[in-house]
Amino acid sequence: MKNFLTIIILVLTITSCERNEESTLDYPYYQFSESEKNLLVNNNYEIGDILTYRNQNNETLNFRVIESEEKKANQYSPSTFSGGGGNLEAYYDMLILRLEIIENGTNYSCCDQINYIFSKSNNLFKFGFKFPLWNKHSSTIIDDSHFPIDVQLSNLNLNQLETLEIENTIYNRVILLQSESTEEINDSTNLEIFVNEVFYDIDFGIVQFNDLNGMVWKLIDE
Repeated sequence: MKNFLTIIILVLTITSCERNEESTLDYPYYQFSESEKNLLVNNNYEIGDILTYRNQNNETLNFRVIESEEKKANQYSPSTFSGGGGNLEAYYDMLILRLEIIENGTNYSCCDQINYIFSKSNNLFKFGFKFPLWNKHSSTIIDDSHFPIDVQLSNLNLNQLETLEIENTIYNRVILLQSESTEEINDSTNLEIFVNEVFYDIDFGIVQFNDLNGMVWKLIDE
């Protein structure tokens, strides 16, 4: 009798697992297309990597990678008015790259960091970045309030790319972004650096930025 009950339990467990596995197949999975993958930062940054930027006065800023993850994320329906959580609707590809500014000290939050976000939620490809030294308030949310961005690159014309040479390194897919503001706004860092121009390379991310004081900060190879 005990063996019979054991067999019944095993059959029910296997059946339940099979049903759960089958149920996940009912949800759509929005994946990056090959053309969209071509727009991801693909330099294979790893946690702990440090990117150094130097200006013409030989001053440096160091950005340290604290998160680099490409994952299959869950998409939920909106929460109900009563406060209940939404239901699982789909899966989608997402890439998150975050860096902290070492010189900013320890009193920072996720909103004080550089965020690169790439997402295929709702089957729409969206990507952009947050740069806390940017002198213009333009925060936008892609999927998660913990990952705000300043610039949504997916709204731009990506057919007009520039070439930029920095210390014998040639970046072939560069977008020049200008804040068109001369205000000294920077409430996300302890640094008195107000950036109004960013050179974003599709393969590497930010490779150069210029501030209102005439300083040109270039990514250097160390």
